[in-house]
Amino acid sequence: MTLAEAIEAASSAPSNMTVFAERLDGEWHPESRAVLLEIADEELNIPVIEIARARAPGTEYFLDAFIIKELFEDLANLTAEKRTLEIISYAENDA
Repeated sequence: MTLAEAIEAASSAPSNMTVFAERLDGEWHPESRAVLLEIADEELNIPVIEIARARAPGTEYFLDAFIIKELFEDLANLTAEKRTLEIISYAENDA
């Protein structure tokens, strides 16, 4: 799954889902490899870096689905491509 696909999927996923993504040349891109994972209650005390290492090797925390859902509402008037780039920018600069 690409990061663009994971962002789209997260917009309608349960709020306890989290996107983990691989950086390409130190940055996230729409085509970066990504994983959408459900974080179980018993994992809430585990640092996300450890969750990534165990369940999505080569990736790191990107954003929680509930944040992506909020951003989708704010960016509803944009094309899917522009919305993805805005969400990536948010994750890089504001999260």
